Amino acid sequence: LLEKLVIDRNETVSSSYAVAAGYIARGASDKAILRLVAFSKKLYFESDGDREAVTPRKSLTAGELMLALAKHSSDRFNNLASSILPFIFVAKHDSNKTVKEQFHNTWEEAVAGSRAVLLYLNEILTLADTHLDSAQWVLKQTAARTVADAVMSVASSDNGISPDTAKVLWPSLEKALGGKTWEGKEVVLGAFVKFVQTAKTWYLKEANVADAITKIAVREAKRQNVAYRPHALKTVAQVADARDDIEISKTVLGIVKDLFDGDLEGDKMDVDEDAAKASKDNEVRDNTLAAAVEAVFSSVKPDLLKPDNVRSAMLAALTQADRLSHPGVVIRKALYTSLAKLFGRLNADKSSPASEDSEVVATVKHLLFRAEGGSEALRLLRADAVVAASKFSSRLVAEIGTQISDEAAAEASPTVRDRLRLALG
Repeated sequence: LLEKLVIDRNETVSSSYAVAAGYIARGASDKAILRLVAFSKKLYFESDGDREAVTPRKSLTAGELMLALAKHSSDRFNNLASSILPFIFVAKHDSNKTVKEQFHNTWEEAVAGSRAVLLYLNEILTLADTHLDSAQWVLKQTAARTVADAVMSVASSDNGISPDTAKVLWPSLEKALGGKTWEGKEVVLGAFVKFVQTAKTWYLKEANVADAITKIAVREAKRQNVAYRPHALKTVAQVADARDDIEISKTVLGIVKDLFDGDLEGDKMDVDEDAAKASKDNEVRDNTLAAAVEAVFSSVKPDLLKPDNVRSAMLAALTQADRLSHPGVVIRKALYTSLAKLFGRLNADKSSPASEDSEVVATVKHLLFRAEGGSEALRLLRADAVVAASKFSSRLVAEIGTQISDEAAAEASPTVRDRLRLALG
């Protein structure tokens, strides 16, 4: 009877019956409670047309039922947690704010911690996997966000992602990353990066997985969705940073070349005359180019290249970055940070012919000195890049020594001044 009453057209009446169901559950059998849970799942996952409404009433009712059960029959809820919490965890990633809130509050009422994710990880992933294949985009995206959150929760736990857990997580994560882009998919990219950074002990022994990780990073970086692209390029940079076993600089250069070409041609990503939109578009443009710079430099791995190829890979990356016209603060931050990282990797190989190559030195010099000034934080990043470059090339030091001395003498910040002087030895 409650199942019929709880879907009353009147929201107040429906909510009241949901609360009543929570109280009645105190004296109900396990079978009756599990039937209520199954009914709630059906309301959430299988109600045709519910999602087309402004407020998906049936999905919201499912959340109200579960919250009432957790609040008013907590002992019964906890006894059957393995049958309930995986559903709650999935549904709390709903795209509808009101529905999401109901399930989020239920999760907080019942557990409020990442340990429950670890405890019910298999059940959570099984349920999410089912709906990653859903014909409803809302459910497909909810499932993908669920997998992403599960990965992040496990990674942030005291033990991190163990090899056994990585093996369980990977198939779901790989599946969640598939398909076309959608608003918010970058949260799945974030989980992907965290997995790559923390699950090395497992996937580096699994050649097919290690290869799949590289292919996914490259595939996502090639996507053309304007809002998604900076996140995807940032991801390929972070994956390259985390992996000491791959060198994909040529591939990355091929992906970002059109971005640098567009910058030279004055492409503002379809900026129109609306000032607010123009500002937003230019922000996206700068973030995209900054991510592209990071990707280009992070992908160069001197240890995996023959000495003669280090110069060509390095020069290709430097030349692309040097093509950027009038780089703003966001791009300059990415450039200086990326240069410092690259030179840090190159310092380990003093025999590299790139270190004294005239073309390499000239391009580095131009990148470091084409734009000066900015905030103290920006000047400090530039100083770090100058120091890293000076350790890499004695020829560069010889060419910029006087300029660095003059800059240091005129620098107002003691921190930046001292850092610049480190480049002089």
